[in-house]
Amino acid sequence: MRKEIEQSVAHLENYHRKELNPIVKKCLDIIVNEKSKRQIVPNASPRGLGFKVRPHQPTSHVQAVYQVWVEEIPFYTGEGYLDTRLGRLSQGFMGEECPTSSHTAGIWLRKHTENNMVRTRHLFFSYVAWQEEIKSMIEELELEYNSPFDGIVDTKKLLRDICLHIGEPTSKPYTTYIEYQIMNILGSIGNTIGIENKILVAQNIQSFYTKDYAVNNKNQWAA
Repeated sequence: MRKEIEQSVAHLENYHRKELNPIVKKCLDIIVNEKSKRQIVPNASPRGLGFKVRPHQPTSHVQAVYQVWVEEIPFYTGEGYLDTRLGRLSQGFMGEECPTSSHTAGIWLRKHTENNMVRTRHLFFSYVAWQEEIKSMIEELELEYNSPFDGIVDTKKLLRDICLHIGEPTSKPYTTYIEYQIMNILGSIGNTIGIENKILVAQNIQSFYTKDYAVNNKNQWAA
């Protein structure tokens, strides 16, 4: 994660948490809705995405905040383009990752499941798309605050200029902020950056270890 994006997320947290809370809640409601969940079927696909979706749903070029589930357990919260992000997770799980595009959570899942038993039955994802859902909600907000040094600060312009300067999508501060909020509300066990609710994470890890396909290799947290 680039430091400018981390600083942008901290800016939103410090100055606009109240305005953004309703958006986080709406995204969370969509993500936890059982009707929103689709099955991920990782497969060996060196030139493809590395996964299939059941029932079929296009993921190419869909920019979103997403949640990966192992059955009912919140496993990983992320943001970005679904085909790329889910593909990397699936390839990590299948043992097909490459050094430039590895996914820690996928590798962790591979090391903690018996013979990849989780592959065909228990892996799901849900998401909220930036273009169709989140963008319009952000556009409706007036994100300004009064700084004792700079007067009225237009946060949208500030973050847009930062993203354009570093070559990141202008959506990234907002989707990353929502990602961080949701991973801590749910206690996603595969996230290592942005996690503060470690008690809930520990509880979810213990729930994961009760599954018949789980292997308790506590010393195998992949870096």
